[in-house]
Amino acid sequence: MNSRERIQAAVAGERSDRLPAAFWRPGEKGGTAEDHARAAMDFAAEWDSDLLVTAPSVGYSGEDYTAPGFTKVGGVAYVTDPADWERLSGGSVNHGALAREQDALKQILAEKPAGLPVVFRVTSPLATIFRLAFHLPEDIRRGAGPMVKAALKTVTETTCALVQRVIELGADGIFFEAPLADYELLSESVYREYGAPYDLAVLSASSGWCNVLAAGWTNCMFPVLRKYPVQIFAWDAAQSLPEIAEARDLMGVCCMTGLSRRHLEFGLRNEVEQDIWRAVSASGGRGLVLSAGASVQPGPGMADFVKKSIRDIADRAAR
Repeated sequence: MNSRERIQAAVAGERSDRLPAAFWRPGEKGGTAEDHARAAMDFAAEWDSDLLVTAPSVGYSGEDYTAPGFTKVGGVAYVTDPADWERLSGGSVNHGALAREQDALKQILAEKPAGLPVVFRVTSPLATIFRLAFHLPEDIRRGAGPMVKAALKTVTETTCALVQRVIELGADGIFFEAPLADYELLSESVYREYGAPYDLAVLSASSGWCNVLAAGWTNCMFPVLRKYPVQIFAWDAAQSLPEIAEARDLMGVCCMTGLSRRHLEFGLRNEVEQDIWRAVSASGGRGLVLSAGASVQPGPGMADFVKKSIRDIADRAAR
């Protein structure tokens, strides 16, 4: 089987010739479209990943937005006056950062191995505007909610257009990151009002067969996220509930998790093997893509060790 067939089997809740696995790196800092494409392809090749996740610039989704009262810091515009939210403008799929990341996707699609699915990394609208003002929750408490929603509408429309464009270019789906859907960062009531409706609009814009929802790291809002229409749910189950069996039962989708990001990054080999065993035992090897559920910066030699452990342990545990 090739990678596409393995991921499709996992999405369908079936077994494949071996347990599929997926790993991705953090977004790039600066660089060109070619740099971003090469970084994503090299990382996927090193880890023998069955899913390639693009590696755009960190915060790329908010790079081009501006408003009359924005303050520039290090080349990035930040909201200083809550009234600026409703004057937000500048995002476009035809130029700037969004065009650059589409160019990176085009290069990936042209050069990737045959049969390797590609998902384009997309940021939730609320996370995009949060990067423009970390005092966003305070703005909402002070009565700027309607203006924030105006900004969210602007960002959502642009993000939906981006999603439709990347699917047309040939991406198999989107990798939708919702980092603020986390109880450590926002209340559930705030996220239900300012996050979820806009997330759902973006997800609805993708006609891909492999849409991934990537949840927050520490305490994800599973009661909210489990109703999102995706094929794969990715989260670090070592850091946050739900457990794998719970997620599968309540969402009815493929789970992309199982390995602790911390164990990979600190090179804890015994713990990594135990992670694999537990994940496969919990799922029976069905409906699972083995992963850290988050971007990783692993220790030396871990790629080869993980690939060998998957061969040695995963198939045996799934019998």
